[in-house]
Amino acid sequence: MGLLAPAFLVGLAALAVPLLIHLIRRERHDAIEFPSLMFLSRIQQPIVKRRRIRNWWLFALRCLALILLAGAFARPFVDRGPNALAQIDAARELVILLDRSYSMGYGDRWDRAVAAAREAIEGMGPEDRVSLVLFDHAARMAMQPTADRMRLLEALDDARPGSGVTRYTPALKLAQSTLGASELPRLEAVLISDFQRAGWDGATGAQLPAGAELRPVHITDANVANVAVTHVTLNRARVSNRERIALVAHLANRGSSAVNVGVSFDVDGRTVQTVQAGVPPNGTSAVELQPVTLDDRAVRATVRSGDDALAADNLFHVMLEPAPGLRVLIVEPPGRDASLYLRRALELSEDPPFAVTTKRSAMPTAAELERTDVVVLNDILPPDGDAGRRLVDWIRSGGGVVLAAGDRTATASWSEAARAIAAGTPDRVVDRVEDGGARLGFLDYSHPVFELFRAPRAGAFGAARFYRYRPVPAPDARAAGDTSSTGATILARFDDGSVAMVERPLGDGRAVVWGSTLDSYWTNLALEPVYLPLMHQVVKRAAGFTPARAWSTAGQIVDIAVAEDVPLVVNTPGGDRIDVDIANTLLTMNEQGFYEVREARAGGSTLREHAVNVDVSESDLTVVDPLEMMAALTTAGPDGRRSAAVALAPSEQEKRQALWWYLLMIVFVLLAAEPVIANRRSTRPAPR
Repeated sequence: MGLLAPAFLVGLAALAVPLLIHLIRRERHDAIEFPSLMFLSRIQQPIVKRRRIRNWWLFALRCLALILLAGAFARPFVDRGPNALAQIDAARELVILLDRSYSMGYGDRWDRAVAAAREAIEGMGPEDRVSLVLFDHAARMAMQPTADRMRLLEALDDARPGSGVTRYTPALKLAQSTLGASELPRLEAVLISDFQRAGWDGATGAQLPAGAELRPVHITDANVANVAVTHVTLNRARVSNRERIALVAHLANRGSSAVNVGVSFDVDGRTVQTVQAGVPPNGTSAVELQPVTLDDRAVRATVRSGDDALAADNLFHVMLEPAPGLRVLIVEPPGRDASLYLRRALELSEDPPFAVTTKRSAMPTAAELERTDVVVLNDILPPDGDAGRRLVDWIRSGGGVVLAAGDRTATASWSEAARAIAAGTPDRVVDRVEDGGARLGFLDYSHPVFELFRAPRAGAFGAARFYRYRPVPAPDARAAGDTSSTGATILARFDDGSVAMVERPLGDGRAVVWGSTLDSYWTNLALEPVYLPLMHQVVKRAAGFTPARAWSTAGQIVDIAVAEDVPLVVNTPGGDRIDVDIANTLLTMNEQGFYEVREARAGGSTLREHAVNVDVSESDLTVVDPLEMMAALTTAGPDGRRSAAVALAPSEQEKRQALWWYLLMIVFVLLAAEPVIANRRSTRPAPR
């Protein structure tokens, strides 16, 4: 117990007042006139009884009132130590972190999470500040720190689970900055989540301030079962000059029991097929769906599986549109058919289809270049003069070229245009017939040309032999992602270290230079299984081909530009309208469903549509131990506690307890009762 103003205890001297009242008060006696006093003897009246306290209850009441009054002015308080009062009564900086990832839509998890957040808001003290953070793969401050309970509840009512995945780090960093900037004595964060293991990465750099308290609210279920459509495979084919796409839906069962689910296939909102599929426990299954024959326009397609507690991953949206073909012009020398293998390999491609044209000797004209995406110079060099300069200018404006330096590309005949394409003149031919041919000693599997062959059993180049080859010039180039002044990237080397393949950007276009033939004249590569996919990759890379996305994942950024200087507007799956700045056509796709890109003018037509799906990594509902997160995110305060340890000043403690107010109320009651008691006691006859 302590006193903020002990000097007021001097007022206890006022206790002498009721004492004097009770001891010296004299009763009045009426004088009676008597004719003669001669017969009466004079007797001294005793005063002992008049000095005796006769009403002890009234005396005690008056003394108590004075004692309490002096105590009230002395401002008493109870000293509860450095922690107890702070933990109970000190003002808090509270950050509520509410997980809004789509897994929170499992069953009634979201309702329970909102109820927990509402309880935290309604439990805030009069001097607390509370902020609300909504997070999935990104974190957003839904309400800045405030003491207004109604604004917090309104922000909570507006919250909904989204289409993103759980990522704790962004939310924890936001809580870290909010708590670190607070001057309040108590720091606390409430994390309301289903605590998915997939979303926890250790949260490096997101540790809460020292002494801050992290309170987890675990929104989970004892037994969970979930079937998700993980992805869809598109198999393209051409039938009667029309493109046909066959879909294969891949399902994953996250539960411990086998399930049999219905799979439906919708095209432009109309169900065209429904099948039953069995999925083993903790396993996968594939379902072949009915092929779709495309016209010239794109169509919406949706695969649905079952009806379980987590509905978001039961849908998979796809945009089905004709694959844009690549126009390839092969220029070869007269004589032998040096492009037979290459032409046959390209004609077999369906994704994308290649339209192949072959011509002998003469360089393409300006009109032919306008109709071409890639020019393959197969064992032939561009000449000097207008034809060579025209080809180089076309490459710089965005065209692509593949140059195969074979038998007829003699070192002495390299023109200025050829040197501009290859960034130099190659070395002389290397003959390796006697030692059984060279092999490829290095392949850059990180590059798009060879990335296809990175996986085991995806294609081996060990059997390929190069009996003759011409090392490719590679000035200032470096392997594995070169970003030097020329920008040339070495994609492959022969086993003697000489360069076999180089990619070189040239203006807005690019050139791929190959140091051998594209048929079986110098090498047996054309006879190996890897030849066909390799040629597809090389030509697509030279053309700068990027396949159109059949779908995107929620949270991805997509460039929605369709033409220059065309104002755009986007209709989201949720029905919102987004105006797009011409200078910035990048859009973050945050919602599951179909985004519609339209011309901004009134009555503008639909230019393109984008399908967006949820990230199926969120479908795995395995949880992480909240205690593991607390141990990684919180540190002890100065007293060794993990919660705030604050020693409040006496004035702050007295202010929060306000005991003086209760003492004054008691004094008021006593003083109001004193006249009543005194009047009742005075009406009683004095004892004889």
